Amino acid sequence: MDATSVDIAYAVGKFRNAVPMTKSIKCTVAENALDYLLLAGEQAQDGSERLLKHALATLADGIELLLKARLEAHDWSLLFKDVDKAERAKFESGDFQSVTFDQSLKRLKNICGVDFDHSGFPILESLRQLRNRIRHFAVEVKSAQAQSIIANAYSFAIDFVATEITPNTTDDLEYEVNDLRKTLSTFKEFVAQRMKDIEAKLKSQTYSQHVQCPACLQDTLYAEGEKVTCAFCNFEADGESAAYAWADQNYPQSLKDSLIEPVVEECPECASMACVPAGHMKGASYTHVCLSCGETGDFQHCLRCNSLCPTDNVGDMCDSCREHIISGWD
Repeated sequence: MDATSVDIAYAVGKFRNAVPMTKSIKCTVAENALDYLLLAGEQAQDGSERLLKHALATLADGIELLLKARLEAHDWSLLFKDVDKAERAKFESGDFQSVTFDQSLKRLKNICGVDFDHSGFPILESLRQLRNRIRHFAVEVKSAQAQSIIANAYSFAIDFVATEITPNTTDDLEYEVNDLRKTLSTFKEFVAQRMKDIEAKLKSQTYSQHVQCPACLQDTLYAEGEKVTCAFCNFEADGESAAYAWADQNYPQSLKDSLIEPVVEECPECASMACVPAGHMKGASYTHVCLSCGETGDFQHCLRCNSLCPTDNVGDMCDSCREHIISGWD
């Protein structure tokens, strides 16, 4: 027997010892979801770029399964992409086309009454986009971005299990959730250390407000001079591109909705299409931040043309509309 054959025989024997052939592998949707999440943590902690990439895709799979577990708790038929084709036999065998990620979010909100606040949407959207690129295309993501996303996703998962899974299922998930908490602490330590490292830089950036970075999801994105930079993960982009990326993460819209009620609007100060309602996200005293020039203000829509303008403008109109009306009086 050559060396390769010995290695194969050893590997097969090791597998047989680990999983007896008479034992079946069985878990519920919720248990399967948490297992994926824990596997993602193990992959990320390996430290290699290769497994960090796979960790993000595994994490996205785990979150998607978690959403499906909540749908199943409400009604098993909601797991079918086409509910009209739901059959109990197909459900029990797993032989059906399951609900998509976007469908899961809509059904959880509209049918199950799950309230996804604005802190949850960016996490889910980031994972969905990253998973699609990893599974089907090329991908580039920095280590700091990846670890921050993992920390945010774990926090979301722990809260989601507590509020939506445990009260609605009979599964005993405490063991897995405890493991999830332990793994989360590792990534939280990284985030905390990174925030400490950039503290002086953040304090020196006083012209504009920091908003959530679309790459790492930390509130460390800063706009000045027609571009944005993130102190946490070093993400850089022009202001308008960053604004649309921010909107996609925080206020995902259909093309029709974006035309009717756009999230990204023209900045009253620099006229760039880069003004976003970041203040609403934080419940701050300001409403909008321009990710091109950095202008921050409490803005409203002009009663005449619907463009953004300061709330203290006379007549609740922008300067252009007010000047147009006044010129007509002359």
